[in-house]
Amino acid sequence: MILRPLLGISIAVLLTACGLWGDMNDLRPVILKDITITAYPEKTSYFLGEEHIDLTGLEISAMYSNGSGKLIENYSYTGFDSATLGSKTIIIDYQGFTAEFTVTVAMTLFDVNNIVPYLAAMPDKGGAADNPAYLSMQIELGNMTDGRSGWRQILNAINEAKRYIDLDLSACTMNGTTFDPDNTVVIGKAYIVSLVLPDEAKSLEALRHDSLFNRTFYHFNTLLSVSGANIETINEGIFNYHTSLVSVSFPATVTIGDFAFYNCTNLSGVDIPAAAAIGDFSFYGCESLVNVSFPAVTKIAPLAFWKCTNLASVNIPAAKLIDECAFRDTGDTSLTIKLGATAPAIGENIFWECPPEKTVTVQIPFGAAGYDEEWQDQFSNVGGLHNINLVIITQ
Repeated sequence: MILRPLLGISIAVLLTACGLWGDMNDLRPVILKDITITAYPEKTSYFLGEEHIDLTGLEISAMYSNGSGKLIENYSYTGFDSATLGSKTIIIDYQGFTAEFTVTVAMTLFDVNNIVPYLAAMPDKGGAADNPAYLSMQIELGNMTDGRSGWRQILNAINEAKRYIDLDLSACTMNGTTFDPDNTVVIGKAYIVSLVLPDEAKSLEALRHDSLFNRTFYHFNTLLSVSGANIETINEGIFNYHTSLVSVSFPATVTIGDFAFYNCTNLSGVDIPAAAAIGDFSFYGCESLVNVSFPAVTKIAPLAFWKCTNLASVNIPAAKLIDECAFRDTGDTSLTIKLGATAPAIGENIFWECPPEKTVTVQIPFGAAGYDEEWQDQFSNVGGLHNINLVIITQ
């Protein structure tokens, strides 16, 4: 009689004692709870009449009730329409759950006279610099310092439209191969948020680096990014003191000149993979730089990264010379430097003015040569005053 309530205590207790309750929990149905965009598509700008959307790079993740998640592919989408200009909201649908992103439908203009009406037809985003309209041009820029040139006409039209823009000049032709935006001209430049240089351009007009006002991109006060597919050399002082600049991309550039990005305090994205040499003071004061990779660089000149106080990782596997004070006053932030199979020559005091508590981890490949005690002492010594903390890791 007494056993009856014991048997009725709880099936769960008995199952738990037998180790089966957890298994039964695992049998509960797993339910889709949400979807989210974990990576956006590489292409977000389209021209009028393009038939298909390109979702390359888009990643959609499904989140489930048991806390798991996975990438999905068999989703559907709506909202792409290239028949009209403007922003288009693309809605991703998967089993009734949705996520969305936007693309822009624009057009390449062949006549500067169409710029003002074109920009007027684009959706008004409140005139904010963080919501620029996309403007692609295909004209002859001519002699860019001439007041009648195609370049000056573009600037005049942009100023008249008073719209912030992402300006794509990649299809434009020009006199010669040097892009010279004429730093004496003010009008229109403050509305350009990003700039894609002509594919014909192989260099940028160089000016003296010793003046805040005498610089190539003077008056581009809201310019956040610049790219140029075929720029071979970034000459001395090109972007010095350009504090609004956030990112640059120059895939063909071989040489980064002295003072090239001097005091670009907001520069955080640098894509210059072919660079073989980095000049004196090139990235002085670039305090927003955190991770940089220069896989082809063989020479880093003196003071190249002076006052890059948040620098955390540097990839320079081809380096043959890191010259004196290259990483001077880079603060107490821990720094990882990836070097190659042969130890590079080291200049004096490459970490001058860095505190003794700074830790630098050097990653080298298996079988690397030349990283002996003498090299390590030269690398880590700070003016005979103290050594930084050096850690060598073989990978």
